[in-house]
Amino acid sequence: MSTPAVQSDYKSAQGSGTSIVVDRPTSLVAGNLLVAVIGSGGFNAVISSPAGWTQSATVTTSGRPLTVFHKMADSGDAAASNFTFTSTVSGSLRAFVCRVTGADASTPIAATATANNIIAPSVTTTADNQLVLRACAYYGDETSHGLTTPGDHTQIHEYTSSENECLGVAYEAVATAGDAGTCVFDSFNEDLERGVSIAIAEAADPGGTLTNLIAYWRMDESSGTRYDSVGSFDASEAAGTVGTTTAKLGSNAASKNSSGSLTALNLSGDLSDTSVTFAGWIKLTTLPVSGTTNEICELQLWDGVDEYRSVTLYFDATDDHLWIQTQDANAETTSDVKATTFGAISANTWYHVIVTWNGAGASLFVNNTEDSGSAESFAGCLTVKSVNFGQSASPGDLYCYDEWGIWNEIISATDRSDLYNSGTGAVPPGLGSPAGSGNQSAFFGFHGF
Repeated sequence: MSTPAVQSDYKSAQGSGTSIVVDRPTSLVAGNLLVAVIGSGGFNAVISSPAGWTQSATVTTSGRPLTVFHKMADSGDAAASNFTFTSTVSGSLRAFVCRVTGADASTPIAATATANNIIAPSVTTTADNQLVLRACAYYGDETSHGLTTPGDHTQIHEYTSSENECLGVAYEAVATAGDAGTCVFDSFNEDLERGVSIAIAEAADPGGTLTNLIAYWRMDESSGTRYDSVGSFDASEAAGTVGTTTAKLGSNAASKNSSGSLTALNLSGDLSDTSVTFAGWIKLTTLPVSGTTNEICELQLWDGVDEYRSVTLYFDATDDHLWIQTQDANAETTSDVKATTFGAISANTWYHVIVTWNGAGASLFVNNTEDSGSAESFAGCLTVKSVNFGQSASPGDLYCYDEWGIWNEIISATDRSDLYNSGTGAVPPGLGSPAGSGNQSAFFGFHGF
C-alpha cells in the first residue's frame, strides 16, 4: 500500500459575497477523495458545502471561520463543472479544492486538529502511510506578503492580499503513525489567524492489488493519450486514432480497429525481480475471420542496449482461443501457452486476462481459469521498452481494452480473484484517472518482472 497523494489538478477561487464557485479538478473521477478548504472574512459567518459533502473541521478566530470539507467523489461530481460553497454573512471568500488518490473510501479522514494560529497544529496520525493536509487563513496587513512553509512540507496553494483574507495550503506524507508535528506557515504581521491539520487515511487493500503496482491505465479518456494512474508511462496513439466504447469499469474503454493503436515507451526504472504479471479486460466486438492469427497486445523488455524479450497476447481464429507467446528476439526462440482449459471466447463479451511470466514459465488466466507452460527467460532484460495495444487487428475487427496494469511481481491467487471479482471486475483501491500525465492503455496488468 502507499500514502494517499494530492493530484496536481487542484483549483482555487477568490471573491466576496455570500457564495464562491470553484472549478472541479480537471481529471476527477468517481472514487477520488475531494477536499475543500474555505476561508471567510465575514464576521460570525458559517460556511456550507454542496449537498453530500462532510465538514471535516472548522475553526473561528474573532468570528472569522476556516472550514474544511471532504467527499468521496461519485459520477455526478466527475461530471460537474464546479462546486459552490455559501456563507451566512457577506465578506471576502477564499476557496481551494483538490482531489486525493489512494484514500480510504469508508473513513478517509483519520484525525483532525485546529488552532487559533497561523501555525497548523500537530495532529496524530492513526496508522502508517497517512497524508497530512495543512491549511491556514489570516487577515493580511496593509502590505501583501508571501507565505513560507517548512521544508518537510509541499506548499500547493497561496493567496495573499493586503488588508484582506489570505489562505495557504500544504501537505506532507507521514510514513509512521504518531505525532506528525506542526506546519509553521509564516507571513508578516498577520492577524485573525486560523490553522487546520487533517490526516487522510490510505485505502484498505486486503488483497494486495496495490502492492508492486508500477503502471495502471484506466482507459477513461475519451480520445488521445491514455494516462497512467500510478506513474507517467503514457500510451499515445500510433498509426491512427483510438476511439472509445462503453467501459467494463469506469467512464470509457479504449476501442481500436486496423487503423489505430496505443503505444507506451520506456518505463522509467528497472524491474526489481525476474517475474511479472499483466492483467486487464478485453472485448472483441467481432471475431476475426477463421484461419487467421491476430495480435492483441505486446509487452517488450530490453537490457537498455541490444537484448530484447517480449510476451504477446493473440487471438487464434482457427478455434477462437486466446494464447500467449514469449519470445527471445535475439536467440529467435519462442514458447506458447494457449487457453485450452477456458476454451473459446465469444464476440462482444468482456474477458478478464492475466498473464504471469518468470524464469520458471508462463501462465494465462482467462476469467481466472489457468493454463500454464514453459516460457523464454528474460533474465537481464529488466526494463520495459514498450507496451503496444492492438497492432495487427484485421480490417473491421474491433478490439476493446479496459483497466490494465503492470505489477512488479507474480500476483497472488487472492489478487487474481479480487481483480476478476466474479466477473464484475475491480479497480485497485484509490486509483482514478491521473491529472494529465500518466498512462492509461488498458490491456495487461503486470505484477512482477
